[in-house]
Amino acid sequence: MFAVLCGCGKTHDVDVVPVTGKVFFGQQPAGGAVIVLHPSEVDPAIVWTHGYPHGVALDDGTFQLSAPPFGEGVPLGKYVVTITWPDRVPGADAEEDGDPEAVDRLEGRWADPAQSRLTAVVEGPETSLPQIQLR
Repeated sequence: MFAVLCGCGKTHDVDVVPVTGKVFFGQQPAGGAVIVLHPSEVDPAIVWTHGYPHGVALDDGTFQLSAPPFGEGVPLGKYVVTITWPDRVPGADAEEDGDPEAVDRLEGRWADPAQSRLTAVVEGPETSLPQIQLR
């Protein structure tokens, strides 16, 4: 479990804060891993018309999360974190439509929000998530 304390901006009447982090599998940066924050509490003020906050890790394992249409950042709240690591980095179309040919290198171990033990609390000033170390 990890907590995220981030700085506030405001867009679309929803407070959003920048959220960044790093994800590794063993000693290897998980470049191309897809990180998604699933709200663990319902907030009637937030309508997730464009999917939950998400981002794709760069080759060095770093990522930045966004939640369109709210902008760069994540609305305040508590989240369950899921991670998949496709066998190739999804393009813009593949991220939205899914890539039926991509295989999750993590074999779905962190893909189900009902099973994930990774959590985040987004509140306060800008910060990075603690490094996510998958095994």
